[in-house]
Amino acid sequence: LGRLGGTLKVLALGNNQIGGSVPESIGNLSNLELLSLDDNAMTGTLPSSMTSMTSLRHLVLSSNSFHGSVTVLESMKNLTSVLIHSNEFSGTLPGGIFGGVSSDSSLYLDVGNNRFSGDIPTSYGNVPNLTFFGAARNNFNDNTVNNITCDNVEFTIMDCSACSCCNVCCDPSDDLSSREICDFHMDSFRLLGLECG
Repeated sequence: LGRLGGTLKVLALGNNQIGGSVPESIGNLSNLELLSLDDNAMTGTLPSSMTSMTSLRHLVLSSNSFHGSVTVLESMKNLTSVLIHSNEFSGTLPGGIFGGVSSDSSLYLDVGNNRFSGDIPTSYGNVPNLTFFGAARNNFNDNTVNNITCDNVEFTIMDCSACSCCNVCCDPSDDLSSREICDFHMDSFRLLGLECG
């Protein structure tokens, strides 16, 4: 990957049955703006070298078996969409995601169906233009989402125990129609304008 570091802006390898982990050399892609590895069979943790990917705007890792912390995301100051739904990520959500993004960018954070725990950072209530925050099917503390966050985020999906003010509140005992929206995740190609046809 090192030879491509200065030129490659898009690496879209989703839905290709790729296994293995993300190599440390991914950090050499310093000009990459879109990394899409969704719907594969990838495992492992996010390499620390990703802190060098300061141009990255869109990170799409949904529907794999990645695990561990996502604190590396705080170093990526240009991220506008983080779609990591349906993995095995754990720990707490970092409060500094989207910390360096301009206030005119629409922001999307989809972390649903993982193993995150603890509190939702209160800083999310101060992030301008947080358009979508999906975090259902995790292990967050009860009542962790405050009204400021609910008022600030355009659309929020959370477990009922963690959020009483969210647009959609999910409970394991919901009927089938409610469960379907609770398992909703952002379509990365539609979101990024990369649909074919």
